[in-house]
Amino acid sequence: MRSWAESKLSLELLKVVDRAGYKTPSPIQMAAIPLGLQQRDVIGVAETGSAPTRELAQQIEEETVKFAHYLGIKVVSILGGQSIEEQGFKIRKGCEVVIATPGCLIDCLERRYAVLNQCNYVVLHEADRMIDMGFEPQVVGVLDAMPSSNFKPENEDEELDEKRIYRTTYMFSATMPLAVERLARKYLRNPVVMTIRTAGKETDLITQHVIMVKECEQMPRLQKLLDDLVDKTAIVFINTKKSADFVSKTLEKAGYRVTTLHDDKTAIVFINN
Repeated sequence: MRSWAESKLSLELLKVVDRAGYKTPSPIQMAAIPLGLQQRDVIGVAETGSAPTRELAQQIEEETVKFAHYLGIKVVSILGGQSIEEQGFKIRKGCEVVIATPGCLIDCLERRYAVLNQCNYVVLHEADRMIDMGFEPQVVGVLDAMPSSNFKPENEDEELDEKRIYRTTYMFSATMPLAVERLARKYLRNPVVMTIRTAGKETDLITQHVIMVKECEQMPRLQKLLDDLVDKTAIVFINTKKSADFVSKTLEKAGYRVTTLHDDKTAIVFINN
């Protein structure tokens, strides 16, 4: 996805994106939106801001309201510093989107102002910051309050029912401490890990190129790149074991010597021409 036109979003939603002033998708939007449309769980590792949870929630609310106005959906925010009773009254009237700090949302759940048994989508923004601030029990409480009957299969080779709405979780974090990894292992199913940042200064011995291609052109382009290497060895990182097996078999049929290595987190294909 290089532009909004390639996003496969509905025409109605594309009009809203334009009205909201989003001219070009950001790098993390380019990577995350196509995965969201496939109901994939996602871990986005990217640099985040320095706003506390309440301030961050207010910023998110401002952007969400832009879309809600045109789409006819209702957004309710649950934040500290405001009457929990008044916020609880708003959420009991019904809404499609809730933007909340974890402590305040747990307060609403415990007071029975809100239930999450029909909530299928959850986004954890700045997950590491929430954990650092001591909100892990509250985050766990919110995730446990969501329905568990529509988890995606743990076996990633099992096909998803396109007509079914699965529980989908997005987790964005600047770092991945053990507590965040623990949450991901328990509540995310075969997540795609996106890293939208530079972990350190690049070495002068490595040249990096980013090539944007359509999905149907990926294999031909990969084979062209491998052919250009002549007799050199290559490593291909792939986001799922199933995709790694497919690429491996395709390259073997094309005459490449291929070895596949994958575990629960990473899939790698080694090619030796």
